[in-house]
Parts: sequence; structure tokens; C-alpha cells
Amino acid sequence: MKYEFKIDMSNDSAHSLVLRHIRFGSQVLEFGPATGYMTRYMKEKLGCIVYCVERDIEAARKAANYCDRMIIADIESMDWIDPLSEKSFDHIVFADVLEHLRDPWKVLEYAKAFLKQGGTVVTSIPNIGHSAVLMELFQGRFEYQPLGILDETHMRFFTKKSVLDLLEKAGLCPIKWLGTIAYPEDTEFKQEYRKFPPALQTILKNREDAHVYQFVTVSKRKEDICQTECCMNFNSLSHANNGYVQVFWKLDGRFDENISAKVPLECNKGFVKYELNLPPKIHGCLRVDPASFPAYGEIKNIALFSNNVHITGELEPVLFWSKENNFEGLSPGPGVVFLDGQDTKKFLCIDFDPQLYLTNVPDIGSDHSLVLRIEMSISENIPQNISAHINELFSENDRLWKELKKKNEQLKTQSNELARTQEELKNKNKQIQHQLEKLEKQDMLLKEKEKCLRGLQIELTQIYNSNGWKALSLYYKTIDKLLPDGTKRRNYLFALKNNIRKSASYLKLYGLKSFIKKVKYKLNSTSVKLDGKNTFDVPQLKLVRVPEKKIEPTDDATVSIIIPTKNAGEDFDLLLAMLQKQKGFKNVEIIIVDSGSTDGTLETAKDYKTKIVTILPEQFSHSYARNLGASHATGNFLLFTTQDAFPPSDLWLYELFCVLKNNEVVAVSCAETPREDADLFYRVIAWNHYKFLEVDKNDRVFCKPEAENYMTLRKNGQLSDIACLISKDIFMKYKYRFNYAEDLDLGIRLIKHGHKIAFLGSTRIIHSHNRPPYYFLKRGYVDNLFLSDIFSDFPIPFIEVNSFIKDIVFTYNILNSVIKSELLNLKLPLKIDEFISIVNNKFQIANRCSYPASIDIDGNEYIDNEFKSFLTRIWYHYSGHRNHESYNGILIDALLGFLDITFQYIRNTYELIDDYVLEDFKSCIFKEYAILCGAHLAYCYLKSPDKEKDALHDIYSELIKGV
Repeated sequence: MKYEFKIDMSNDSAHSLVLRHIRFGSQVLEFGPATGYMTRYMKEKLGCIVYCVERDIEAARKAANYCDRMIIADIESMDWIDPLSEKSFDHIVFADVLEHLRDPWKVLEYAKAFLKQGGTVVTSIPNIGHSAVLMELFQGRFEYQPLGILDETHMRFFTKKSVLDLLEKAGLCPIKWLGTIAYPEDTEFKQEYRKFPPALQTILKNREDAHVYQFVTVSKRKEDICQTECCMNFNSLSHANNGYVQVFWKLDGRFDENISAKVPLECNKGFVKYELNLPPKIHGCLRVDPASFPAYGEIKNIALFSNNVHITGELEPVLFWSKENNFEGLSPGPGVVFLDGQDTKKFLCIDFDPQLYLTNVPDIGSDHSLVLRIEMSISENIPQNISAHINELFSENDRLWKELKKKNEQLKTQSNELARTQEELKNKNKQIQHQLEKLEKQDMLLKEKEKCLRGLQIELTQIYNSNGWKALSLYYKTIDKLLPDGTKRRNYLFALKNNIRKSASYLKLYGLKSFIKKVKYKLNSTSVKLDGKNTFDVPQLKLVRVPEKKIEPTDDATVSIIIPTKNAGEDFDLLLAMLQKQKGFKNVEIIIVDSGSTDGTLETAKDYKTKIVTILPEQFSHSYARNLGASHATGNFLLFTTQDAFPPSDLWLYELFCVLKNNEVVAVSCAETPREDADLFYRVIAWNHYKFLEVDKNDRVFCKPEAENYMTLRKNGQLSDIACLISKDIFMKYKYRFNYAEDLDLGIRLIKHGHKIAFLGSTRIIHSHNRPPYYFLKRGYVDNLFLSDIFSDFPIPFIEVNSFIKDIVFTYNILNSVIKSELLNLKLPLKIDEFISIVNNKFQIANRCSYPASIDIDGNEYIDNEFKSFLTRIWYHYSGHRNHESYNGILIDALLGFLDITFQYIRNTYELIDDYVLEDFKSCIFKEYAILCGAHLAYCYLKSPDKEKDALHDIYSELIKGV
């Protein structure tokens, strides 16, 4: 066999260095054992349990005679993992193996998982940086050899740095570096320094690893070592160096490497006398390190002498340790186990730093130096007669270790139970404290309301007795008589009053110029027939309805569907299946741009053979992800959609495609049909948005309006990322821009350049989100910042920050009152008009209320924790600016406008208000409040002087993230 060697532990070959780092009786996993020459030594000499992985069948048969289990497998196929799944090992050995692998980094990383805690990986790897190899290169040769550094079967070559990199990538850190030594003339290359120029000789010789033939490393997992164990420099060994016998004495109560004496160790040579010179006046304790590797040892005697030869002519004995005094004062330290013995003290060194202690050294008080003489034998071969005893010791050690581990687990469980109990008590105390604080707040609130109620009762009595009230009562009676309830005359009057109120509010916020522009837009956007129905001058689309069996895809009918994803969820499987079934196309390509999914999204995408593009989460923006997906597309047309939007049929995409083919448009989007679980708020804003675009009942072609302003451009430049089909050629000229509202920006640029786009109301995609109020707070804020950026004429009212903060608190308090009072004990089901009247009446009298002294945030079940936190911060700011004036804000009027839209939708959708609709409305009204808060805070920021902008910077930084 090619790789078959005899083990000689008397020299420092790579094999012997590896074997010296294998603990007696340990469990070993050996990769690439060849014929088992090292396996046999570990089994028979070290009493180890050895598992082997070997791919050569003939070699494996021989090695199987010496191991406990042989796994025949290609190491790189990883077929050895399952058979070892229940095992762990003290040592994992790669002796001259890793350089033969295509991917040693992967193998080493997988193997590391089978280490016990504190276990080691022992490797030997040839050094490609040896001077002999460099000499060959200087002479223009790099010739493979049957064996050695340039073995013809080597796939990888390593220097010291690349060995370190190999260990680092596998999560290992070396605790010991060794290097076998071979001079150039002793290698297979037979090189000589004298054949090279002197300057080059100096460079070659002075390199750190010039003569290191093989690196031998002992490594642990990074999590198993402390920093002081980590060793990045190797100790090169000559063939005769077996280490040292070393003696330490204490200085300042501790042992130190610099306060010691050592002599070379002669291993495997029977009893040898070692003499070590020590300083005078040593007392208390000496430490003796008999070896620096696992070994078997015997001590005949130890003697301490006073070195006064120049006076008496001989060493003066001071203290003895031998069988005569039963070696009294000689004790084992870490890494040493004493064995039974009669004439000698027998012991085992079981690790790489064994220690003995001489504990009874008296205070000698001599001015002469001392000499410690040790007669001792150190051998790497364990006598057969004590092997059984060693195995018993290791078995007992394993038993004690398991028992200790079990005790530790029990202690850990008890500790966790105690910690859990303490945490439960802590939480209970917090809950009790919270309830007490809540009761105190409610008590204060109740007292405040009682005080307010008494004041209102007094005011009400005064009002009833006033002449003004009497005149007002007469006015109302006259109105009721002239304009009876339910008549058209009365409805017209109240509609006029409502419009006057809205107009006044708009004038107050935006000024006369914006008001006139708004009126002109309203008058010009529709023409009213005599029957009262609105008609729109809207270009009609040509949508060809083709029976399914007659669809014949044209040659250019290839589409790439681009979907940005992150944790798309369980429905993603259904979406991909539905998209792949779309008909009418030669080819449908799906491109996923994923920004860090961890829920199986990528695995699902792979199952459907989609094209996957991955980016880091911090790289994501709506424009960047979609533009990147488009750059990977091969289709003639691009469809942009989202991970949670679903086509309603397998002809949905073909319907969009027909619009592009049969009309002079370059892009087409469609409206959304909310999912079954969509909340009232999402349904209202979607319904109102499509009414604004005039696609709630029609399909529309958008083009550049004659009068360009923020309203006409928004109305005629809308595309939607939920579903946007566009030719690839057009898209690559324009692409998306910005981190927000990129679809609106693209549509506006297209129509400004003379293109037409389409928006379908008849064809829809299924999509909706149920998001919390805090999201809509941020959405309202970012919406208005964006609109102000792209529309120079976007009206921005001036709103003073402190006044608006009071407005936020006041309006929240009114909302809470509506929810907890007016809507608390309604008799359901209720007629819609009665319900609307109850809500509106509360808001109509809001202007008469004062700013609140307290508000209930924690008890509100309709807002999320992040919005609660936001309101709490607003409340703290408000409490320093509160006054007792009557309300004079703008948020109530803005909310009434939003409620008008909501009530229109409710009238068109429901017949009665029941429990379900009521709960949906309560949640809806707080989301409307949140989006209005965000929108008006944006106005504050945009119109504030730079000095006040600094004060709003924290709100700005918080609200622009993550929308």
C-alpha cells in the first residue's frame, strides 16, 4: 500500500506528534486511517475507542482490524454524518488528509460538530512554504512526487497563514502549534543552500517556517477556549527534542514560567538522573513538570541538596523523597494520576501539562544554591499490566463526569424554576402596581369629570335662563315648521351648512388661493346632468374578451413577473402556483428579489424554479429591489406585483396584456379587491382612492392633463406596484426612483413625456393589509413629505407645533369619549342614519369642550403598543403646555371630513349597524385619527423654521422608517 508506515514514538515525526496529543482511554474519530498504523497504536497502546472513515476499500479492510467501527465512505460526500449522528469524540484526527480534499474547509466545519465539549481536532499538513519547494521554483520546477509535500494526489497546498485561515473558517482556534523539521538536503528534493547566491540563501534561511516540513496543530472550538489558550505561533521540533523536565519555585505566592529551571527530557530510555540548579532560601512548595505530553512515569527517588562543594567537597543532603519515607510530601497535581507501586512511585501523565508537587520543603536558610536531583523514567509506552487499571480509572472518571453533569442539570432546572417563580412574582407585583396606578388615575379622572359636570350643569342652567337660548329655541321651532324633518328643503339647507363649514375650515388652513384652485378643480372635473348623475369625459379602453380556447400566444408574449419578498408566509406557495398557470403567454418567468427571508420563502421559490436574486435587508428599497429584478428579466413585458397579491383567475394577466396590445398605452395597472379579512379602514381608503381616480365604475386611460397641478397629475399619473404591466423597453428607459411612491412617480414621468397609461376598475387583483394605527401614523407623515417634494404647488398650511400637540391630545380624548360613552351601550342592530347622527352630534359639540387634564392611553384596546408609546410621549409634552381655553384646533374638522367618507361607504355597503360593523368602526376611527396626525405633523415639519425643525427631528427620524 502507498500510505503505510511504522510508528516510531522515539522520534518527532508528524505521526508521533499527533499521537502524543491523544489522551489515554479517549474516544477518537480518525479520518483517512489508510491501513490503520496509527489506529492500531491508539487502540493497543493508548486504550482508545476509535471510529474511522476511509474511502479505499482494501485499506479499510486492514484498518478495520484495529478500530471499533469502520465507515467506508468518501469524506467529501458527507455520507459518514448519519452513521455518527449520535456520537461525540474527545479527539478528531486528520493526519495528512486535508490536503487531499477538494473542499477541506467544509469537511472540517462539519466534523467539528462531533467534538465533545473541550475536545480537540489534531491535524498534520505539509508546508508548501518549505525552502526546498521555493528552491525548486527558483530553478523553474514544480514537479509532483509519489510522496511528500508535492504528493501527486494533493488537491490543496497550505502555508502557516492558510492553515490558520482553514481553522478560522471552521470555527476552530489552535491551542498548540508544532512543526517537524527537515533541512532541504534531507527532503525528497535533495536541495542545497550552497547552490544559490548568498543574499538569497539568507532570505530563505531566515524565514520563520523555512525548515518546517509539516505543521501539526491541536485546536479547540472557539467557544471552548479562553483567550490565553489561543496559540498562533508554532514550536518547531528537531528529531531529538522530547521536551524538558522543569522545576518551578514560588515568587509572591505563585509559580511563573520565568522563575523555573529545566533540563532536556530523555524519553523511553529507562531511569535517568536529572539535576536542576535552584536558588537559595527556597521553602514551602516546589512544582515539578515531569514531561510535556501524555506518558507513563516512575520515580525512584528525589533529593534536595545544598550546593556547598567548595567548603565540604560534596553536596550536602537536605531532604529526600523515596520509598523509605513512602514519598511523603510528593503529591499529584493537574494532569497526573498516581498508580500503585512498591519500590517506585508510578504515575500517569494524562495531558500536555502534567504537574507534581513537593509540598514539605522547609525553610533551609542557606546562602548556598540548591540542587534538586530526580531519578526518573518517562515512557510513551504504557506497560500491559496497568492498561486495565487505566481503563478502570477512565471508566470511573466517565461515570463521575456523567453524575456531575446530571447533578448540574438538576441544579440548572431548579435554578430555572426559582428564576421563573421570581419572575412571576415580579410580574404579579408589577400588575398590582399597574392596577393601583390605574385606579388612582381613574379616581382623579372621575373627580375631574365630576367637577367639569358640575360646571357644565351651572353653565347649562345659565344658558337655559338666557335670552339667547330663548331666541335660539324660537329659531329652531320656526325652522322645523318651515322645513319639516325629512324634506328635501331641509336636507339642502343642512348640506349647504356642512359645505360652508368645510369651506371655512379649508380657508382657515390653506388660504384663499388654494381654496379658489380647489373650487375650480371641483367645478371642472365633472359635469352635472339634470337628473343629478355625474358623467365623466373618460377615454374608453378596448378590452378584447377572448374565449379561453381561442387564445393563441403571439411570439412577443413573454412576461417576467418581479416580486420583492421577505418572509412571504404560507400563501406564497399559492401565489406562485397561480402565476405559473396564467394563460396567453409563450413564457412566464418569475423573478424573486429577496431581502433576508427566514421562513422558507426561498425554499418555496426554488420548488417553483423561479429566478432568485438576494440582497441584504439594509439594501432594500422599493425602487432598488424592483429595478434589480427588472435587470435580470428576459421577458418582453414586466409585471410588478407583491408577495401578498393574488390574481383572481388564470386569464387575469392576459386581460392586462390585451389592454397594452389593443390600446395606445405603455403601462397598465388595476384596482384591488380587498381580501375577505380586510378591515373597514382599508376598504374605505381603497374605495375612496378609486373614486378619486374615477375607476370605481370605469376603466380609464390617463394622459397628460391640460392644466398641470398636484391634483390633476395625481389623478392622471397613477400606477400601482400591486399590479403594473409595462413593456421592458419602456421601463428600462425610465425605471423606478425614490424609496417611496415610486409607482406614482413613474406614472407622472410617463404622461409628462407624452405617453398614455391605463388603470382598470373592471379587472382587479385580490390584495389588502390589516395594519395597526402606528403604521398609518407613519404613512400619513411620509405621504405628505413625498407629495411636497414632487409637487411644487402642493398646499401646505402653517400649523404651530405646540398647538397641534394639544390638538392631538384633545382629539384623542374626544375619540375615547365616543368609544366609551356614546358607542358603549347602543341597542343593536341600529339604523345607519341614527348611528351617524350619534357620532356626529358628539363631534359637533367638541368645540365647546376644554383641553383635558388626563387621558386614558393604556386601556385603549383599539390602538397598538407603538402608537400608545407615541401618544404617551405627546402627552408628556402636552402636560407642560396645557391651558384651560376652549378648543380651537383643526384636527376635529379634518376627522369629520374623513368620517363623511366613511359614512358614505357604510351607507353604500351595509343595511344596519350590528356588533361586527360597530367593532370594525371603532378600530377604523382610530386609524383615521392616526393617519391625520401623521399628515399634519408633516405640515408642522415642512412649515417650521429651522430652529423648530431641530425640536421635531426625533419625530421625523421615527416616522420615516419602515414605510
